Amino acid sequence: MSDPVLVVDSLAVPFKFWDEQIQDGIRLGRGLFRHYKTLTKNERSQAFEIAKKLAVKGNEVVITSNFHQYRIWIKLRNL
Repeated sequence: MSDPVLVVDSLAVPFKFWDEQIQDGIRLGRGLFRHYKTLTKNERSQAFEIAKKLAVKGNEVVITSNFHQYRIWIKLRNL
């Protein structure tokens, strides 16, 4: 298990993909991630708590951040 990683939103390359409906994804380095949840800046601790729980279950998790929100992403290989 690895701890969730926090990165600046602008470092992630967004894309869309199909999985029963259109999904949001990002490419970060060589990894592809699927959107899991979006939280406001005021919900910072909740974002990290959710991400940590996902990581404990064996998922590779990334949190992206900008001025308005935190977005939690799960590596596609984990799904």
